[in-house]
Order: sequence, then structure tokens, then C-alpha cells
Amino acid sequence: MVPFSSPSPPSSWGGYGAGTPPQSQPAARYYATLGENYYKASRFRHAIQAFDMALSLNGQDYEVLNKRGVAKVGIRDYSGAFNDYTRAIAIKPNFYNAYLNRGNLWVYLGNLADKLGDKQNAMGHYRLALQDYGQAIRINPFSSPAYENRSELYSDLGLHSEAVQDKAMVIRLQRLKAPAQRPVLPFCPPRLALVLANDDYDGTENDLSGGPVHDATSMARMLQSQGFQVMTGFNLSGPQTKAKVAEFIERLRQTPNAVSLTYYSGHGGSINGNNYLIPTEFTGTIGPNFEDNAVSVDYLLKQLKYAGSYFNMIFLDACRTPLTDGPAFKSGKSALKQWETEPGPGLSNTWIEYASRPKMPALQDKNEGLYTKYLLHYMAQPDLNLKEVSMYTSYALENDPVANRENQHARTQTDLSRTEAIAQAFYFAKPCGSAGTAPQQAQMSAQAPGLWSQFQALFTPPAVTAQA
Repeated sequence: MVPFSSPSPPSSWGGYGAGTPPQSQPAARYYATLGENYYKASRFRHAIQAFDMALSLNGQDYEVLNKRGVAKVGIRDYSGAFNDYTRAIAIKPNFYNAYLNRGNLWVYLGNLADKLGDKQNAMGHYRLALQDYGQAIRINPFSSPAYENRSELYSDLGLHSEAVQDKAMVIRLQRLKAPAQRPVLPFCPPRLALVLANDDYDGTENDLSGGPVHDATSMARMLQSQGFQVMTGFNLSGPQTKAKVAEFIERLRQTPNAVSLTYYSGHGGSINGNNYLIPTEFTGTIGPNFEDNAVSVDYLLKQLKYAGSYFNMIFLDACRTPLTDGPAFKSGKSALKQWETEPGPGLSNTWIEYASRPKMPALQDKNEGLYTKYLLHYMAQPDLNLKEVSMYTSYALENDPVANRENQHARTQTDLSRTEAIAQAFYFAKPCGSAGTAPQQAQMSAQAPGLWSQFQALFTPPAVTAQA
């Protein structure tokens, strides 16, 4: 690139105030602003020329060096970008943005090397990226982009625990930007729960070896400790399940404005887009009476519609693969059809959460449901509301080594409907949702050296033993 000898941009630049800078504005800042405008318009070469002019007038402007580096990435001048980021850091050693951008550049170059089959070079670049992200975090532990980007890199490298920790910190930092007073429920509603599980199915090939009942028992104990009146139903037939649901709905009718929670673990699947809780008598053949006996999500929603509850939650640790010749096993064995399986119709006051995406199986590690494992862990944290419990569970599940080994990339799917406000005010471990006051950044800054020691126990998921 040929440097300009004149402080005025060439007439071919056009627009964005091109011409002689006004007398009232310092020339260097004028060209820096001009470069920013060109960059926003994706006119990267013109942006670089403007930044060149600014730097010719003030070569120590580390912010302009960083911005020129970003613009150089836009024209694939990676060496030039690296030099600009490094020069900016040399001028200002605690420059967060330059470390962040140089880390991003290392990741990009590592990805290019990986695509070319140069694994050793790729890993070298990734290590340098982690170093730069780490330095950015040390400079400003209350800015989320470095955590976010490092989390993604950790996940790609298979460092799942580290990825979850960084993602947890991103969510934590989002609170610092929220109002000081976190939302709470306007009153303290009674809590009722129905916990269902099936694992004793006909035929040894369908047996789930006690896993769902074990998970459901743990869920019932957790909910009872959090103030829920809990009904349970284990290894029920279709008619028995509907009877248990009817009993639960009647209790809700007798308890106006209650918060209800329905949990199910066991075989599941879908027919024509409707998700079903598979009863114990199911043998693999979808007969004419199947939909009459099995309980679907639509059925639950229709019953809840007349329950008079203030807020409903449904948690389903079951597969969502379409049913053809047999139930959708948690081992992932199920025939698939090409239709898209979606959640049933939602209610305006109902939060629905699935252990997997449409057409995907729910996952187990040995006899333990992965979704329930993480859900229980985060439900027990007093500082997390329902929305945050869902976010943490989702990310932990997606980064679980078993989920990655099965190549499922499992994630919860939530039908938010119009429940967002309640989800941010409901706390499992605080019966009346008294969230208290969020810490302010100024207060936390003084605690920065011990940041991870304060939050590690709260945001580290339980250990997972992967199968060989």
C-alpha cells in the first residue's frame, strides 16, 4: 500500500466527510473517525488508508492501530493485522481489545491450518489464542467477549469443563448490566409437582435398568426440599398415567394460583410432531389405540389449561425421535422419518423444556440421564432463576463428553411462550423468589483477584464419568 504524502484524502474516497478536516477537530482524530465510518460500510481498504493518515499524525494511537488491524483482517492481511495488534499492545500493555482481537486472529489462523491438515501448527495457534484471551481476562475480568470466545475454543478443543466455566461467567456478567434489583414474583405462590418415570417396560430390549426411576426419585427429593408438594407415579400404564395427571390437575384446581411442575423420565417419542410419554405396556407396535392411551405433551397442556395455576413448568427427559417400529431408546437407537418434530402448542403461562432437540434422543451415561443430572445441579443453586437454570443446563449438556462422543450436540429446547418475565423471577431454591440485589461492578472489581474462588463451586457442573 502506497502511503499518502498529503494530509487530505484523495477525491476518489468520496463520502463520509472526505476532504480537508475542519479546523476545530484535530486532524488525527478526524481521519480516525473517517476510517471507522469506512469500516462500518465494509470499505476496508479506504478505512486502512484513513487509519494510515491518522497514524502518520499520531503514531502512538494504540486504538487506531487496533482498528486498522481489524480492517486488515477484512482484506485478509493477517500478517499486517498481527503487527498492528502487537504494536498496540507494546504501546499500551493492558489494552484489552488488542489482546482479544489477536486471540481471535490466532483462532482463525488455527482453523485454517486445521483445514489444511496441519494439526501441530493449528494447536500452536490455539495455544497462543488461549494465552491472549487469558491476558484479556486478567486485564478486565468483567468484560464478557474474551470469556465467550475462549469458551467456544475450549469446547472445540474438547475441554468441556473449562468451556462450561467460561460460559457460566458470561451469564454471570450479564447480570452486572441488568438493573440492580432483580425481578421477583409479586407473591409467594404454593408449589405443586408431579414426578413421573417409566423404566420397567415389556421386553428386555426396552428395559432402562432403573435409570429413570432413580432420576425421578432424586428430582422428587429435590423439589420437596424446595417447598413443592410432590406427587409421584412410577412405571405406570397409559390409563394409569392419565389418572395420575387427572389427580394432579384436581389438586391444582383446589390450590388457586399455584406454580406447577411436571417432570417425566423414560422412553419418549413423537408421532406427526406431537411428543409422547411412552407407557410401560408399549411393546413397539403403534396400534389404533396408542394415542388414546399414551400421554402427549398436547394432552398435558390441555389439562393444565383448566387447572387455574399461576405458572406451569414441564421438564421432559425423554427422546423426541419419531416413533416407527419401536420406542425411541435413550441409547439413541430409533428409526427416523423426515418430518420435523416440534413442541406442541404452548400456553401463555407454561415453560416447556426438553432434554434434546427435535428428532434427537435423550442421552444417558450408564444409568443416569445427563439432562436430569445437570438440571438437578443447577436447580439447587439459590442464585439462579429458572431462565438461568435452563441456560446453564443447556450449555453443560451440549459440552458433556458423553454428548460429544455420541455426536449429538444435545441442547434443551424451551417453548418460552410469554413466560419470560416469570422465568426471570422464579427461583427453585428460594421459595418466594427473593433474589436480592445484584452486585455492582464497582463492588466486584475490588474482589477481582478472588473471582473464580467465589464462583467456581456455584458454576462448575457435577463430574461426569464417560463410558469407554
